[in-house]
Amino acid sequence: MGRRVVIVEDDRQHAGKHDNKHEVWDALGVPYLSRDEMIKLDFGDYMRGFEDGTIDPSANVSVDSKQHLGEVSTNLGRGHERFKREIKRANDAGYLLVVLVETDEATCIEDVRTWVNSHCRHCKHFYHKECDPRDGSTYCLKHNTKPPLQGETMAKQMKTMEANRNVRFEFVRPDRSALRICELLGVEYDEDIEGDTDNVSRNRVSEQTRS
Repeated sequence: MGRRVVIVEDDRQHAGKHDNKHEVWDALGVPYLSRDEMIKLDFGDYMRGFEDGTIDPSANVSVDSKQHLGEVSTNLGRGHERFKREIKRANDAGYLLVVLVETDEATCIEDVRTWVNSHCRHCKHFYHKECDPRDGSTYCLKHNTKPPLQGETMAKQMKTMEANRNVRFEFVRPDRSALRICELLGVEYDEDIEGDTDNVSRNRVSEQTRS
């Protein structure tokens, strides 16, 4: 009898931030390692493995989840070198790193081009149309510094990274993230009860948004 395949999660994931995924997996009967069983992954947040915490040697996909585009902007901005090192570790190990962005703001890289960083969206200067970071401005009126990374630059970076490295950016509604992780890792779930998990996930995502 073959070993039981499970979803292995990185133990550096913040406690409570991904409970919506766990609840969906519980509802679908998808096996995953509990928080006490999680291990440190060399790259990504989720991989295909076994109950003893070892990684499936036949696996070649790792999922790196991002809770919103703001997190991606950090990875492509001040955290860019660290992010590139993570992609290199995945590629050196023979893995495709799928960056799964959980958002309702984009469905593809092209959609990211018009995204405005939340630091600017919530700024009075942007609200009063005194500045617009999308026009190529290199000066922030509020902080007297270079403006934060915007969608146009992010989209260009994503496309360049996809062309030059074994990495792919995907976009998914937050309430569908758990299912997409299963699909990417090749972990089966009961499609007959998939629809019953929608409300569970949406409610949990809504709670996390309010917190």
